[in-house]
Amino acid sequence: MGTVGKRIAAGRKARGWSQQQLADKIKVGRSTVANWETDKVIPEAPSLLTMADELNVNAKWLLMLDENPTPYAYIDPDESLLLNAFRNLSEERREALRAYMGYLASQDSTDTPTAAKPFRVKSK
Repeated sequence: MGTVGKRIAAGRKARGWSQQQLADKIKVGRSTVANWETDKVIPEAPSLLTMADELNVNAKWLLMLDENPTPYAYIDPDESLLLNAFRNLSEERREALRAYMGYLASQDSTDTPTAAKPFRVKSK
């Protein structure tokens, strides 16, 4: 993708948003988004960082400093809290939590509502 503006437009379109919708999310005017997308103006740092978060892309990608738009998986705030809490648990408590998550997941399943399946995240 050739310019900062084209990357902003691509990120916005990938979310299915109009220029006005993006503008509303980052608290700027629609014409500001239009000026960014046509490379008339480069976004200032606070707007760029907010926009990257809203579009779920890497700010460095928007600025053409990185070719990978999403080098990390998006984690919403609830997932982040759970992940941080999990990281602070002992291995014994992690195993207990995995078992309990397996139980909860089985309760949502229609095929085996009472079976507690262990829940494991694959290691990299």
